[in-house]
Amino acid sequence: MGVWVRGKRGEPAEAVRERIQPWEQRLRDELGVEIGEGTSWGSFANSRYPIDTKDHGNWPAMADWLHNRIADYRRVLESTPAPPPSNDPSDA
Repeated sequence: MGVWVRGKRGEPAEAVRERIQPWEQRLRDELGVEIGEGTSWGSFANSRYPIDTKDHGNWPAMADWLHNRIADYRRVLESTPAPPPSNDPSDA
């Protein structure tokens, strides 16, 4: 079970990666996920919840996790992107 970022049906994976690139640092810092190179089906910034999805007793926890994790992704991706890193030594 997980949450990830992907594009619209048929959208090239590279276009998705380029679009979310400005949030790479925030995704890493705030959600602990890497954009990565993408999966074979074009998902990026994958987040997994290791839980037995067949056990109905886990469903409330799964629903809570999905609700909270999606809210976290939205918060980051709807925020202003982090500025690109500076190569200017005087910024250190």
